[in-house]
Amino acid sequence: MNNMRIIEIPASMRESAGRKSAVRKLRVAAYCRVSTEEEEQQGSFEIQKLYYTEKINSTPEWEVAGIYADDGISGVHTKKRDGFNQMIQDCKKRKIDLILTKSISRFARNTLDSIQYVRMLKQMGIAVVFEKENINTATMNSEMILTVLSAFAQAESESISQNVARGKRMGYKHGKFAFPYGRIIGYRKGADGKPEIIPEQAEIIRLIFNSYLQGDSLQSIKAKLETAGALTARGNTEWSAQSIQRILQNEKYCGDVLLQKTFTEDVLTGVHKKNTGQLPQYYIENYHEGIVSKQMFREVQAEIARRNSKSAANQRKHRRGRYNSKYALSERLVCGNCGSPYKRVTWNIHGRKQIVWRCVNRIEYGTKFCGSSPSVPEEKLHRAILKAVQDLYYNAMSGKVKADVKRKPTRNARQYADRIARTATERADSTEPPRTLTPTAKKRKRPAPADQSNRETHHIKGKPIIAWFAPQSKGVYHEQYRNFVPR
Repeated sequence: MNNMRIIEIPASMRESAGRKSAVRKLRVAAYCRVSTEEEEQQGSFEIQKLYYTEKINSTPEWEVAGIYADDGISGVHTKKRDGFNQMIQDCKKRKIDLILTKSISRFARNTLDSIQYVRMLKQMGIAVVFEKENINTATMNSEMILTVLSAFAQAESESISQNVARGKRMGYKHGKFAFPYGRIIGYRKGADGKPEIIPEQAEIIRLIFNSYLQGDSLQSIKAKLETAGALTARGNTEWSAQSIQRILQNEKYCGDVLLQKTFTEDVLTGVHKKNTGQLPQYYIENYHEGIVSKQMFREVQAEIARRNSKSAANQRKHRRGRYNSKYALSERLVCGNCGSPYKRVTWNIHGRKQIVWRCVNRIEYGTKFCGSSPSVPEEKLHRAILKAVQDLYYNAMSGKVKADVKRKPTRNARQYADRIARTATERADSTEPPRTLTPTAKKRKRPAPADQSNRETHHIKGKPIIAWFAPQSKGVYHEQYRNFVPR
């Protein structure tokens, strides 16, 4: 132990014999960014890319690994920075050894993002050089300076965002805003600076509104648009139900504009929230020419509310159900027990299929929340509805409509009576002979008219109706009513 000796071996760059002759160059990438798409910023953007390309090529030990850039993207968060994210992915694939950037604010305006990505790159052996601050993360002994400078960059970004938001809100009060031409169909910027209708795209909007009022579901409208080859605002042929819903609820298509629908609560997250009263809104009427009328727009909003109002207020568990225009009874049947809509389902009983309508609440949650709702066969429902329609028709034909009009002149009753009178007048002007009764009607002792010599004219609401006299039964066969009326 007394003979112990410590020998220090000095540090030196040792290379194997095979690598001495060929030293690999550093693969250097550059990242540049501008936060706006203004013309002066575009010039700066191109200058940055040219500068880094020349700088890397002029250094013998370096070779270009790529110039990554984001144009008109905020540096507060990295979610939408495609160029930055692609650079990080290439770093993970070991394609980059060194990253050059102008300043910390160009790299990231979020303190957390700056520290997180610098640490991750450092663990992979990749250094980041911030030219303005003269910081090289490969030789940096402490993160304190980087943290402080990143915090300053974040504070600057927050201040800029607040000033921009304040300026927009001041403009809203005076009706000044940027019309979203790139996110809306049917409009382009006109010569006067106001939105101008694009005729071919306007037909797409009218098709959507008309189809919805005719009872089509969002999925049905989607299928129509894709079959017709209609393009979305982004130029895609594939539509989504959500985009169609937004079109139906967008007041811009009737010529009005609602400002400040959403707002950014936190600059760092960049998440947009729906404005439900947190901030004032501004509604501009008749700002531009509408593609659809205001009346149609209001009717569509009422129909949307009707389809969305299928909920039971007193029910713990309730499923509203999705509107489907495929079946005539969709959204027409409501459970008397829980208030949920009925849904069309197919039963398979011993290999035999049967179509029934059942309560959505009972289907989803069982008898615990809806225990007494019946399952009704579709065939039985159809028969009951057809019988009700037939009863209504025959009652109307026997003169009850006229009595109802005299007693209670509702709009529907008046329209019904006028339609009957119009049809009767058309038949009175026709020379077509009346139809003969079917064998079944003959068995019921409803004789057909003999000939046109027994023609008589009766009047309803002052308008003539053809009648054929049947002498053998002492009655009148009304051509309009298709019925035998005793005299």
